[in-house]
Amino acid sequence: MKVWFCLFAVSWTFAQNIVFVHLGNSAPDCLFTVVKQARYFNPTIPIYLLADKQAFVNQAEFFVENHVDCVDTAEIPFTEEHLNFLKVNRIASSISNGFWVYASERFFTLFDFLMFKELKDVFHLENDCMLYAEVSELLPLFETAQLAAPFQSRSGCIPCFVFIRNRESMVPLIDHMIAEMVNYRGVRPHIYVNDMQTLASFYKKFGAKSLLPLPTLMPEYGKYHSQRKSIFPQDNSTHLSFLWEYAELFPEILFDAAGLGIFLNGNDPRISPGCGPGTVHSRCLFNPRFFTYWWGCDSQGRSIPYLSFKEKNYRIINFHFHSKKPDDYTSY
Repeated sequence: MKVWFCLFAVSWTFAQNIVFVHLGNSAPDCLFTVVKQARYFNPTIPIYLLADKQAFVNQAEFFVENHVDCVDTAEIPFTEEHLNFLKVNRIASSISNGFWVYASERFFTLFDFLMFKELKDVFHLENDCMLYAEVSELLPLFETAQLAAPFQSRSGCIPCFVFIRNRESMVPLIDHMIAEMVNYRGVRPHIYVNDMQTLASFYKKFGAKSLLPLPTLMPEYGKYHSQRKSIFPQDNSTHLSFLWEYAELFPEILFDAAGLGIFLNGNDPRISPGCGPGTVHSRCLFNPRFFTYWWGCDSQGRSIPYLSFKEKNYRIINFHFHSKKPDDYTSY
């Protein structure tokens, strides 16, 4: 069975939307797990996958069963901004099979899609990010945000979970990413002007009013433990308190910027062989060994993860599994 959905004719707008993006031909197996997980917690809202249809040509049945609208990226009109990015991009597509180029370009694909569909209140998840909440439940927490994402430091935003208010919210970010590429004169642009770095520099320039850092650590941690040292020197100028600076907007809630997911399930063995469960991420400014992890239930009896620290419990909204092996952490 070959079915590919392109629902541009739909005219109504839903209150929330979940959007995945996959660029390139090689589809990771973990994407199917995280999509099914997102659908399990969000049974009625639209879930989109923006992708080259050739990457999923034999997976139509899965997307039909999980009510996912697969949109061929070839059918999404390129904005002028996207075309400009392709002209000024300095990251070689030969590096890591194009991964670093695609990581940045997916924001331009998202921008194209939002411009074309006029979606609002979009939750974008990376293809190795597990979601443990209904986005309708989360939406009131983002009342003041235009964009939001977890950070591992002021020098590194981890856009595994990104809230986007609307297309207008993305315009300053898109312009900034293009400017960063144009102005970069150094070597190794895949390290210094990748998506993580450009989102972080966007925050440094425009602040939380434009990109809200989501809490990845609780304030109590700093009372008992000191800050770990990152192998990335720029991280170490970040004060630990940055990781909970906006925690009051998300009471007793934490987001994962990879530190928790790597500790629980290891690094990608193709990149870091031998770094399995129990690994502390080399850029993590806190030590996840100090927490206790456990499964609880939400109001509908669905399994959701928690961690405990000093007799306080914190609900974990997402896990970013660098291992690309999320199957042991599904709720369904």
